Amino acid sequence: MKNKLKIKIFIVLFFFNIIQNKANTDEIIFNTKNLDIVNNGNTIKAGLGHILSNKDNIKIKAESFNYDKISSLIKADKAFVELKDKKINIKADKIIYNSKLSTINAIGNVQITKLENKAIIKSDNIFYQKEKEIISSIVKSVLIDRHGNNITSDSFIFTLINNEIKITNAQIKDINNNVYYLEKGFVNLTTDQLTGKDVSIDFANDYFNANNQPRLKGRALSHNNNETIIEKGIFTTCKKNDDCPPWQFLAKEIVHDKKKKLLIIKMLC
Repeated sequence: MKNKLKIKIFIVLFFFNIIQNKANTDEIIFNTKNLDIVNNGNTIKAGLGHILSNKDNIKIKAESFNYDKISSLIKADKAFVELKDKKINIKADKIIYNSKLSTINAIGNVQITKLENKAIIKSDNIFYQKEKEIISSIVKSVLIDRHGNNITSDSFIFTLINNEIKITNAQIKDINNNVYYLEKGFVNLTTDQLTGKDVSIDFANDYFNANNQPRLKGRALSHNNNETIIEKGIFTTCKKNDDCPPWQFLAKEIVHDKKKKLLIIKMLC
């Protein structure tokens, strides 16, 4: 009888320890000036300070917090988020952190900084999903890469695993003031490679007559810091508002060598 009793107590304590460990792993730690627990313990209101999530390895600094335990939502005003394992910081007017789903919605004057690549993303609304390892936005956003190239996109999906950003209906102004327009494209922050389709380029008019407006259209684009390659391209230097039909030529491939400042043409056969 005593042996059976010992076994039962052991089993209860074993499961109690499991529950305790899980609670410690999922807990939210508040380190703030003020902390009020209301609504029968279901709501925590806190002032200036920071919170830590052990489960998601996230630190949020803010002027104020409101934690609804029932919905698992933490709302933070004037917030700064550190995604420690991703080496990403997010600053926004408002942060909504779902501790159960491990998601973050950043709203208003959002700025994302990728520390490893010194890339910055500015937007009015972004959504982070830890499980899928993506940051996305369906509103117009701006990406500034480590070289100073400026990319404006109607929407984006940033896949953290491969450090690649998918852009849609994008306008890109490079450090040489050339302007690219892409229907869809991908930017790799590690390799500085840009690829896309249905592209047009307005070149900076540094090497043509002032009356010229050099531009290029193509089916596909491959671009890095040294060269831009356009497949099935059409090139002209005529102004867009000229009354006469502009001259142009078709090419299988057009290569813009940025260092040599040359256009290399591979004509259609």
